[in-house]
Amino acid sequence: ISAQVYALLLSMFETVEQSSIDDFYIDATKEVAEWDGDEDEVDEAIAITKVVDGVYVNEKGGEEREEKSENEMERKQRGEGGEGDAYTSVKIEEERAIGCVLALRMRERVMSTLGMSISVGISGGKTVSRLLSPLNKPDGQTSIRAEYEVEFLSTFRIRDFPYLTKEVEQRLSSLFGI
Repeated sequence: ISAQVYALLLSMFETVEQSSIDDFYIDATKEVAEWDGDEDEVDEAIAITKVVDGVYVNEKGGEEREEKSENEMERKQRGEGGEGDAYTSVKIEEERAIGCVLALRMRERVMSTLGMSISVGISGGKTVSRLLSPLNKPDGQTSIRAEYEVEFLSTFRIRDFPYLTKEVEQRLSSLFGI
């Protein structure tokens, strides 16, 4: 089954890395840049994506927004706080939303082709995505806004990070007090 999942993912994405029998990392940068879908697809994907920063909190498919976060986003979109910042913030949010669409398509294709569910973490990097993935199991997807990634990572112990053992945690603790 693992080889079938890998082949299916490679048919959808240019860059797929298998890290274990049931863990795959996908760099969807190219696919996000080339995306030409419609806004309805984005709305559907956002509606089923659990986002850990509180902007979109969606475990049951409904959309909820925290007032503070929505107002912050509206200010950025209007360009308050610097034109470059607003453009960058909106562009990153668009890319994250497209990533949610691609994750939804991937989950649907794995289910229709192989009859199995998968959970997906959507972020700017492997480690954050790996830690996000189990937060909306089974058969779910979780995303995070880029500005919350460091805060999110700080909530984990060293041993929670993929491939870091208790021995590594002890060594880091003795060297750096973490």
